[in-house]
Amino acid sequence: MGDSSMPSRLSEYAFPLREGGVARLVLPVGIKASDARRLTAFINTLVVDIDQND
Repeated sequence: MGDSSMPSRLSEYAFPLREGGVARLVLPVGIKASDARRLTAFINTLVVDIDQND
């Protein structure tokens, strides 16, 4: 990653989305539950359309 402020132990996760899209998350190894909750809340702010059938 080249940025010395980034943690040295990162993992990349590919998350398949609908319609062939892929989200790539680069996260520190072993994130805490509080970080996962914050990340979930952030992703929820990105939602454009909520389909009640999903």
